[in-house]
Amino acid sequence: MATRKIRPRQFIDEFYPDSGICNTTIINWIKHGKLEGTRTPTGRYLVCVDDEMGNPADRVSELLRFLES
Repeated sequence: MATRKIRPRQFIDEFYPDSGICNTTIINWIKHGKLEGTRTPTGRYLVCVDDEMGNPADRVSELLRFLES
């Protein structure tokens, strides 16, 4: 399983464009353990993304389930 680390803005632009989600929301999800991520020594947050993620329709349904929890 290949994992890459990207910035919160890149995560939003790649997986949830035009969703209205902001960087702060992604950072809060990382802090609360709802999204896998790391913090760099300089204090920035990075989202850990599995390169083998499914199609966009699966990600939308995953987001809906996440938001409902």
